[in-house]
Amino acid sequence: MLRPISQFACVLCLLFCLALVVRAQTPADEFVGPFPSWANVKTDFGAVGDGKTDDTAALQKGLDAINPTAGNAKVLYFPAGVYRITRTLNVLRAEAQPGSMGMSILGEDPATTIIKWDGPPGQNILYYCPWYSRIGRLTLDGAGKADTAIFSGKPFVTYNEISDMVIRDVAFGIQAGERFGIAETAVLRCKFERCTQIAVSIQNFNTLDWWLWNCEFDDCNIGVSNEHNKGGGNFSVFCSVFHRSKTADITVGHACFYGIRYNTSIGSKAFFLGNRPAVWKDVENWGALAAIQGNVIIDSLDTAPIRIASAGNTMLLDNIIRSRSGVKSGPVVVERTPTGEGDMLAAGNSFTVKNPFAVAGRFIEFDNNNAARESSLYKLPGTPPNLHRQVFEVAKGAKASDIQALIDQAAKLNGQRPVIHFPAGSYQLGKTLVIPPNCDVQLVGDGTYPATCLGGVSPTVHIDGPSHATVREIGLNGLLITNCDQPGGRIFGEEMNVGGARQVGLLTDGLEHTRVLLHDFEHAASPIGVKVIGGQPATKNVVTIFSGASSMNKLSYEVIHNGRLLVRDIWYESGNHGECFMHPTDHGEITLDGAMVAMQADEANPIFNFDNFHGIISIIGATPGWYNLKNENRVMQVKGDGAEMKLLFLGIRPDHSGALWNTSPHAKVSYLNNRYVKSDVGTICEPNQGSADPAVLREMLATTRGQHPELLTPIKEGISDIRLFRVISGGTVGLQITAGPVP
Repeated sequence: MLRPISQFACVLCLLFCLALVVRAQTPADEFVGPFPSWANVKTDFGAVGDGKTDDTAALQKGLDAINPTAGNAKVLYFPAGVYRITRTLNVLRAEAQPGSMGMSILGEDPATTIIKWDGPPGQNILYYCPWYSRIGRLTLDGAGKADTAIFSGKPFVTYNEISDMVIRDVAFGIQAGERFGIAETAVLRCKFERCTQIAVSIQNFNTLDWWLWNCEFDDCNIGVSNEHNKGGGNFSVFCSVFHRSKTADITVGHACFYGIRYNTSIGSKAFFLGNRPAVWKDVENWGALAAIQGNVIIDSLDTAPIRIASAGNTMLLDNIIRSRSGVKSGPVVVERTPTGEGDMLAAGNSFTVKNPFAVAGRFIEFDNNNAARESSLYKLPGTPPNLHRQVFEVAKGAKASDIQALIDQAAKLNGQRPVIHFPAGSYQLGKTLVIPPNCDVQLVGDGTYPATCLGGVSPTVHIDGPSHATVREIGLNGLLITNCDQPGGRIFGEEMNVGGARQVGLLTDGLEHTRVLLHDFEHAASPIGVKVIGGQPATKNVVTIFSGASSMNKLSYEVIHNGRLLVRDIWYESGNHGECFMHPTDHGEITLDGAMVAMQADEANPIFNFDNFHGIISIIGATPGWYNLKNENRVMQVKGDGAEMKLLFLGIRPDHSGALWNTSPHAKVSYLNNRYVKSDVGTICEPNQGSADPAVLREMLATTRGQHPELLTPIKEGISDIRLFRVISGGTVGLQITAGPVP
């Protein structure tokens, strides 16, 4: 039985986020390279890097060399230096062409590797159009003259990473979405300094799934926004830190969904502004679905650092807001629309003033308090250091037996994290590569598809636990992990992509202890996207997808045998028929918190189809629909006896009224703060149904409130600590994780 979350516990679980912010001393990750297969801007292209020489032409030659998909080198490396440029650097791609895929642009370290603008005012440092690519470990210095550091160009692109960058003294740090959209982009551990307009500007309705993690924003006008240049698109911001934002840390202006979770704001004018775009008429009451969870807001200049002018639904969970000294009374959180309608749920928040809420419309609140608190330090992860591991180079065209011999040799160096490096190319293997137990080897490619690809057999790689193995920047034909379920174990994935697996994208089986934590997880185009098979009936283990994207699955999520799954901040879309987003019929628990589910449905295949399930289902802040539906009563269907089924639909925004069809006589269904879409009007309240009792809501929200991101601190030997960075894995099962031996 789930116990109610005490107010004291809610405060304690967030105290770690308060006050000053420092960089962590223990690195969460490490940098490996450079390797002989990488191109070097100095030795290969003649760049000087002395801060005086004009290096523009040399850097452009290097970028052009790694641009072709079939280029000999796919990584361009910048040794330490100050590279003065006088014209925009271009990474171009012809529209509708497959080029510019799989490249990487990497510096030695952002503290020592700087591209400095010395050209005319108002231009861009980098015009950037690749996909399946990454850029990182550089400082882009606009010198107060450049307009934008990284301008993402016209062609549609996806699956990019911007990491460990310092971007300073520009108007815009990143502008994303010139025309066709820039989707599925991870911004990791970047620092933005003195961006006079917007540090990260999302500005196109097809610029979606931008995931910002562990970034720092210092003295910017706005940190992250989708309002500039007519705006549009969606983003989520996690575990990031804002200092002294002049207008606000985060602003949004359109009716999408946003995950704003576990951030820290110190001394900014405001934290979150949910604005109304100028094109909205006063009679239009559109709603942006915002999950504002676990944030710490300290000494905002505005007395109300959270102000929302859309209809919501807004979820305000477990935030700590410390008002400036002398501010004794609220409101601190304001939600108002011209029509007076809106929806908010607020639970577990702590304030230092009385009367913190001014909410017009439906308002569910419980377990909020005003009490002074002590503070502790929140540690951002630093730039991953280069620890100069021993490297075993794989020869191009090597056979499986040759590669296995290198792995076995490297395994003898346990504790030293040796590297098996695969230069860019295709490796067709006749046998699965096995990383033996108690091994901390790293398999490293020169980039994901199409740079370094291992195929020919599925699974291509088998990690046998307990293991401290790492796989990064590589394409596989299936990855199998076994014997990994030790108390305190963890399997972490950043930008893991299991799209196109023939059976299941992600399959976890029997895990009772080891945590599976996936950030920015892509799991499209498989018959089943994610399948979680539970362990013992009493297991508390939750497979957690913190953010991601998917499409074209026959069935997106399935849990059986008491499996537990949390999916947050996910975008799903498909125009195919015969699909069902969720159809659980066994035992377990699923929480979906923050989602766009854009798909067709019909009477036989509702988007959400709950058929005599035994367990808990919580659907929070989701938009199901978007395409014209054949049968309007089949968006959310509940049927069967339902004696052991508990369902929460909270803050749902279907595209018509009456979207819930419930024929179950015994299912416990709470349908709260939901709104349907009506053209030219916006969103309209659906009547609440079922219980809104705090005890019920505590139970149904317990999983999403209880699962938090974590820094990758070391785990002792004998307990699995497996890390997967930018791995694309298809095959029969893209990623299979089993508690026991080979199934």
